Amino acid sequence: MWDGVLVGNGVLLGDGVLAGDGVLVEDGVLLVDRVLAGDGVLARDGVLVRDGVLLGDGVLVGDGVMAGDGVLVADGVLVWDGVLVGNGVLAGDGVLVGDGVLVGDGVLVVDGIQVGDGVLAVYGVMEGDGVLVVDGIQAGDGVLLGDGVLVVYGVLAGDGVLVGDGVLAGDGVL
Repeated sequence: MWDGVLVGNGVLLGDGVLAGDGVLVEDGVLLVDRVLAGDGVLARDGVLVRDGVLLGDGVLVGDGVMAGDGVLVADGVLVWDGVLVGNGVLAGDGVLVGDGVLVGDGVLVVDGIQVGDGVLAVYGVMEGDGVLVVDGIQAGDGVLLGDGVLVVYGVLAGDGVLVGDGVLAGDGVL
């Protein structure tokens, strides 16, 4: 399987591969009725992706970006590579845009919580540098978290891989 393979709605996708009903592929534009994906990208229903601009009904995804429910980006807003995104939060490379909140380099604010450099807090949970905690899951007994590792709804995923509940994935491999 390719590096950066992602899973969405039961569909396996690899680098440069699109799957789903009504797929339309143009230079820098990917439009899929059910599933949208490109290099390091996972999206949900009805999502349109253009160069650096991501639009969708409550879902936003871009190269190297993992997104949760309730994330939306407007025209002219850039989502940079290698950024983790949580519910209701839009993140850029050193810049966080969510619910009208703009934050400086390396500082992310979620639900009114200000977190230090390289740290992202979601649902009021804060963790160590480079660690994202979602939906009340914290690093500790029985949970292994490290730089660039995302835990969502009890699922452990490696760099460049986003998986659904009950699925375990490693770096670039499903």
